Amino acid sequence: MNLTPEQQKEFAKFPAPLQALVEAELAVGNAIAAIENGFPAAPCGASIKLAKAVSEANRKSTSEVNFYERNTSSYCGEFTTAERHFFVLEPPLPPPPYPDMDAIRKSLEPKPDPLAKLAQREARTAIQFSPLASRNRRGETESSAVRETDAPKAPPHFTNAESATGWTRVLHFEDKRPPHLVQFNLERELMVLFVARMDGRELRMNATADVNGARYDFEVRFLAALKSNYHYSMRTEASWADADQKHHDYFRKTSDGWFQMWTRELRSATPSDMSKNLVERYQKESAATLQAQQQMNSVEAVQRAIIDGMKRGGTYGTSHKEGGSNIYWRVDRYVRSDYGDYPDLKNYMSDAEFLQMLWNFCQFEVKRHAGKQGLPELDAWKLILRRMSNVAPPHPEDLRGGFGAVMMAALPPKLATATMLPLYSTPLAKWLGLGVLVLVFAGLTASQFVSIKSTGTPLGAALRTETHVFQLISTTERYLPSLHRNPSKNRYRIDLLVIPIADPTRQETFTLIRQQQANAMTPMTKILGVDGDVVWINALDTFAVNLQTKRVARTADLRKANPELEMFLHSARPEFAERFVAVSPDWTSAYEFSGETLKASMCQPPSRAGWIDEQRSGRIEGSLCSGGLISANEWIAVATPDEAKSDFKSGFSLPRDFTAGEKDRARQLYRGTADTSAARPPIQSVARISETEYRAANFLRAKYNGGLLRVTKPDSVFLIHRSGTELFAPYTLTRLGHDGNQVWKAETGIGRLEQVLPGEETIVLKGERAPVPNKVPESILVLIDTASGATNFVSLWR
Repeated sequence: MNLTPEQQKEFAKFPAPLQALVEAELAVGNAIAAIENGFPAAPCGASIKLAKAVSEANRKSTSEVNFYERNTSSYCGEFTTAERHFFVLEPPLPPPPYPDMDAIRKSLEPKPDPLAKLAQREARTAIQFSPLASRNRRGETESSAVRETDAPKAPPHFTNAESATGWTRVLHFEDKRPPHLVQFNLERELMVLFVARMDGRELRMNATADVNGARYDFEVRFLAALKSNYHYSMRTEASWADADQKHHDYFRKTSDGWFQMWTRELRSATPSDMSKNLVERYQKESAATLQAQQQMNSVEAVQRAIIDGMKRGGTYGTSHKEGGSNIYWRVDRYVRSDYGDYPDLKNYMSDAEFLQMLWNFCQFEVKRHAGKQGLPELDAWKLILRRMSNVAPPHPEDLRGGFGAVMMAALPPKLATATMLPLYSTPLAKWLGLGVLVLVFAGLTASQFVSIKSTGTPLGAALRTETHVFQLISTTERYLPSLHRNPSKNRYRIDLLVIPIADPTRQETFTLIRQQQANAMTPMTKILGVDGDVVWINALDTFAVNLQTKRVARTADLRKANPELEMFLHSARPEFAERFVAVSPDWTSAYEFSGETLKASMCQPPSRAGWIDEQRSGRIEGSLCSGGLISANEWIAVATPDEAKSDFKSGFSLPRDFTAGEKDRARQLYRGTADTSAARPPIQSVARISETEYRAANFLRAKYNGGLLRVTKPDSVFLIHRSGTELFAPYTLTRLGHDGNQVWKAETGIGRLEQVLPGEETIVLKGERAPVPNKVPESILVLIDTASGATNFVSLWR
């Protein structure tokens, strides 16, 4: 046995049966990993931990040795005697393989519904649709009514027929709007143009859309004009037969959702009694629909209609979770107002500039259902006109050219039947409108002067990567002053400020929280870490800010991407170890999350730091030191004369970590050699290398609690010290050669240093400016180029 004398002495204390067991295992190739005191052995005993499991022949109980099967994180099996003072332990079992998260997610997916199962058949003929759903093809006549024995009864207003690669649905509905308004609002909803035509005495409107690769054919039939409403049928044929078979399941699942969205505002109704059809009214509305299409026959005519509509109060807009845009006419110009993550305000004085901006603004929306064949320019402008909101058009018969009937496309459904007169063009209306605008403007201006605007200040520590510096900013939002103001009514906002190191002027801000409670202003709110382009933050919730896509994800998004972890994430603790990790409260299980996909995978729980270590981690002293090694056996230090006599005498041991000097005293530079081969390197020589005194001086560390920050060309270290004698005099950063000569000196303006974020090319210092009487010190970042000493100042007040 290859044991040290101390281990042999401990081994001799073990009972003879356990010694025999160990010797038998060593004979067959096992080894002793350690001899330890403590659990499960008694204080008067010990335990031997073997390197491998005991062989099957010996892995059992005997008359003298008791064997117990265990499975703990420390060992898996134990051998002991009746007294249970001494133990022989097997190593712990390897951890079980991590579960397949993709398999778990797949098992939680909803099971196929009956509609999807039916669609998997090659064809389906059991359910037919009504005669209105049968199209005349190649001279065929429309079928008679479906016999009850051929198919189950279906709702009178809706028929449906499906196959493996598509379906055909016919919906009967009634509407108070005439056909030209129904057509225009369907064009707005579907973003495709309908072509109206007379098929005998019946008005029909047809359109085709390409939705993500599936073809949808629409036919709207004007069936009857009654006294108080109109009756229509809408036939929709969906087909994905030309798509790759692997995508058929996707189209089958999504097609129903598209159909429901397109028809959500249509009021279904039983097919009308044709005997009640008012023929004259039917013919009049059919003619108006055909006339509405004929007037907009050129790009210039449509553009003129857009210009007229905007000046009549029309608007364009978008809205999404990152913000949105509003486009409108104001007195003598067109205005585009963007809000959200990228706020902006632009004015367009000419019609040409406005139309070019509008063309670019609407391109995606108007062409998304055009398919591979694209969209003619005239049709694209017509769809842009359809997108206009807040304008009620007149009836086609009331206009002859000019603005035209196509402005009906911009009418909201609830106002479609109204004929709005331009009352706002009267002098009285203009003066009233002007008065309202003046009052609103005066109120907004007064609120800006009366309300109190707070300044955003840094919250928690900053975090640095090779390219960026990140800082949380907390702000109390505007409030109105009062004699008995309740601070609990304040609203708070937390933002993430992103500062590029290469160009500090190109800063970005991401808003995380806006709430009334101040409970986010705690040490628990902090930047956890950075994984690629994603910044993970803990601020009452978990946030993932993607710097490339500008997306801000929250815990709800993590639950949505990982439904199998719904309960786990409710109680998990956020941690960061190269990636964001959610750890269970008992620290036994953990999942790491991808910043790009937010998908989780199981991992080992990260090492758990103690509470004391967490409290010490933010102290500035961990980034500073009084000296350190500058070569294999040379050291440099800054010390007072008394410290040099007591701590740096020849023969004394070199300090282990060169603790930063805390007292505000003048120090000088010392250099010497030491025998670094010894466990406690003794100082061989020491000499003062400069007469210059540096007040409150310390060196910068390369990392937290690490060695000296050193750069080359020439070999140098960095000394930070105060540049005056007054209290909180501003700090100066000096680059020193190993001989103590100054390479450059940079004034930081910082009177209270809070954080050092070192780097080989750029050093970042965070702190407050030197105090000025009757002023609050400003929080700033100072970026210093290590080669030249050039500085950039960034205010952290927002």
